[in-house]
Amino acid sequence: MKRNNVLIIDDDTELRKYIVSTLNSLGCKTIEASDGEEGLAFFQDFQIDLVITDIYMPKMNGIELIQNIRQLDSKINIVAMSGDFRNHNHNSLEWAKAMGALEIIEKPFDHQDFVSKVQAIIHE
Repeated sequence: MKRNNVLIIDDDTELRKYIVSTLNSLGCKTIEASDGEEGLAFFQDFQIDLVITDIYMPKMNGIELIQNIRQLDSKINIVAMSGDFRNHNHNSLEWAKAMGALEIIEKPFDHQDFVSKVQAIIHE
């Protein structure tokens, strides 16, 4: 059986805890980070199968994080999330996809839609 070690990176503590709880209920092992720098360090220190990251965070944003992770591992599955993507000059989720995110999710998201997208990735 494939490992499902998931790194969740989001500066919103409540949302991060919700995602951790959801993924744990799916049998995933989770690691949490509150910003991009911490997330990148955890990515380098642990064997990760899936990264789920917010875009707008302190210290290192999700786009920079995706670029750094892609330099370390070109095949890792990445899911990018954002609820603030329309308040900027460009669609950051589409940019994240262009940088290498496999899937994008708009916040707030539907629980079942989130679960379906994650399950499709971890069971591929």
